[in-house]
Amino acid sequence: MHVLVAYAGISGSTGGVACRIADGFHVRGLMATCLRVTDIGAVRRYDAVVVGSGVYDRAWLPEAVDFVTARVPSLADKPLWLFSVGAPGALAHPLDHWVVQDAGAVAAPFAGIVRPLGTRVFAGVVREEQLSARSRMTYRLHGGHYGDHRDWDAIGAWADDIADSLKAPIPVPRGRIAAVPSHRA
Repeated sequence: MHVLVAYAGISGSTGGVACRIADGFHVRGLMATCLRVTDIGAVRRYDAVVVGSGVYDRAWLPEAVDFVTARVPSLADKPLWLFSVGAPGALAHPLDHWVVQDAGAVAAPFAGIVRPLGTRVFAGVVREEQLSARSRMTYRLHGGHYGDHRDWDAIGAWADDIADSLKAPIPVPRGRIAAVPSHRA
């Protein structure tokens, strides 16, 4: 099984999460390739796909949205998972809860066109120099704190869950076997 872990990000935080997911697949005996969405052509050669994006202004980056929407026919017959990397963990309670609750808005561009088997929101890295002066002031007023907020254990656990589902045998229906039509006259 070969899994593609595709990502879009600006500062490296999302790429770090994506590569950690791919590393988790390797440890579990799966082949995995971690690439920026802009470096990927067709996805036909992959057996499963995980796509992630940094979240800015409560939305995925345009190149990540374009990657998924341009490949809907190819993704339709593959196991698919989506993840986002954003502010949860960097904001003071109760704002961090609000950001996680709002995570559904991140997948809004895909409603009705893809059906991921799972989605997750992970905290990222927030550095002061990444924000404009106005954004820094707003961020601090809302209780934000700078630093690397990625939860490597949670990211690894999610990769393990995906690997387990990919390695699980296909369930055989139990119970009655449907009657085979008879061709007797």
